[in-house]
Amino acid sequence: MKVKLKAMLNHPLPYRLRTLAWRYFLEDTTVRQDYLHKLRTDSREVVSPMNAEISEKCQQIIDCQPAFQEIKGHKGAFYLMTSVLSYYHACKRSRSTLTDNEYFLTLPFILTSMQSLSMKEQPSSKLVVSLVEEYVSFMGLRPGFMDDSGTDEDKESLQEFVSKVIENLKHVDKKSLEIIREACQPPEDMIITTKEGKRKHLLEDFSAVICPVIRCMFVGFLNVESMLYIWDQYMMGVHNCQYKMECLSAYVAIVIKLLSHHLKDCQSSTAMQRVIQTQGPKLQTHQFQYQIKKYFVDKFKKLLKEKDEDVFPVLDPTQAWSHWNREVIPDRTTSVDRRRARDLRLADRQRVLEEEREQWEKIIAEEESKRKTGGYLPYLQLDSSKPASRSQHNNESPLNQLENERRDRIETERKLQAEINMLREELRAARREQRPLTTLSLETVVSRYIMPAPANTPQDGIVQYPIPIHSIVDDEAEEVKNILTEMIKKVHISTHKVAHGAGRARSNLDKETLRFINLHKEHLKKAEMKVFGHYLGSNEFDSLPSSQKEIKSAELMTVIQELIEEDHERQERR
Repeated sequence: MKVKLKAMLNHPLPYRLRTLAWRYFLEDTTVRQDYLHKLRTDSREVVSPMNAEISEKCQQIIDCQPAFQEIKGHKGAFYLMTSVLSYYHACKRSRSTLTDNEYFLTLPFILTSMQSLSMKEQPSSKLVVSLVEEYVSFMGLRPGFMDDSGTDEDKESLQEFVSKVIENLKHVDKKSLEIIREACQPPEDMIITTKEGKRKHLLEDFSAVICPVIRCMFVGFLNVESMLYIWDQYMMGVHNCQYKMECLSAYVAIVIKLLSHHLKDCQSSTAMQRVIQTQGPKLQTHQFQYQIKKYFVDKFKKLLKEKDEDVFPVLDPTQAWSHWNREVIPDRTTSVDRRRARDLRLADRQRVLEEEREQWEKIIAEEESKRKTGGYLPYLQLDSSKPASRSQHNNESPLNQLENERRDRIETERKLQAEINMLREELRAARREQRPLTTLSLETVVSRYIMPAPANTPQDGIVQYPIPIHSIVDDEAEEVKNILTEMIKKVHISTHKVAHGAGRARSNLDKETLRFINLHKEHLKKAEMKVFGHYLGSNEFDSLPSSQKEIKSAELMTVIQELIEEDHERQERR
């Protein structure tokens, strides 16, 4: 199941699949049983001593934080959030209150359960148990750089994570890394001369920028759709420590790159954090998908031990749509081909049965010959009119008893096979006799044209003649033809609407298509000027030798691809 869900790598999960997938990845029977045991024995153990303070804090966050606006005024979501956090705090057995990050991390779990919540009623106990299990399991699996406990181990993990983000920025966009370095410059009164000292100062300032983002896992810094998409990718490797490091560092680096045109004016880490919080919600899911596919998806697949084939395509705005389907389209088959293939399968099946029957007959003949030649002891001849006595039966040798049992079993199998064959023939005869003469259903009509009708064979000396149904077949064929034609027309209309749009959407699509065509012409002219030094004439490219054509064509495509990516990055910065 987990392997199949990983086919959705770099894709947001549908709502129902997301709910089941998170529950599956975060399944922990120990947490569930512990909660249910406490609930049965003493319900006070599942409630924190600071439950009133936690409820008040939950209400305050829901009312004030923009990220929680979707559950504002939702009674079921409020009670669910309070119940989960109250039990989590009771398990910690801490006198200190919960951090804001621990409140924020409940939001994705509540959003995935919104369809099961009532607006004015408390959530069901089953839903509370499921979310308690998921949240407690998730918090227990958090890597050290997400935990703000202040221990030396967590500080080292955070430093390693920040170094990984900087390494990813070098790979993705060096300009963004330079912006970070300029914004994290030490003040003038702080003199740092060593290279190691400058690196340490960079890590400290940069960690102050990304710590709030990563410790709440983008909650409040991205819109709900993009945030849940990143959580989907995280959940696929929630039990893989290396994958979690690579995954979250990649998405932090992508956020920095996509917001680099806003961050270039920042002079401090505080200003950078403010920009991420205000401009981050404007980033869309498809922007993250494009960057992940371009730079990180191969690494993710290796960590998850996935194949290199993409099950679902990612829309790449810099590529043609021909890469959406790389599978070979199967040849179209007709009814004659299907009937021929079915006849071949039946013939193969009949051949296998005949071979098995011949093998059985051969084995029986060999055993009979051995018995006649003295290979076995002679059978005990019994009078069929007089039952054998118990003493006679007990006096038989074990070999004779085994031979009698084998002979009886073979005889029983023959009788059963004969009865099965007789029942099959009776069933075929009954089907032929009950063939309807009135208007048939669509399934019957279609099956008549797809599968050949069984031949009429004599039964018990009575010859069954075929029923003349030529006129009925013609009417049914016409009816089937009309139904299929109408269905194909509707499919064609629906496909045309999906491909070309309707109304205003179609006019907008036509404008965008025309703009892309003109843009492609401009790119082609620029590529010709860069590769050949002048614009090509009408037959100039065709007159080149074949070897030169291949080389120049590859150079032209490389230049065009670079121009397309530059235009795409320029549009993202607007």
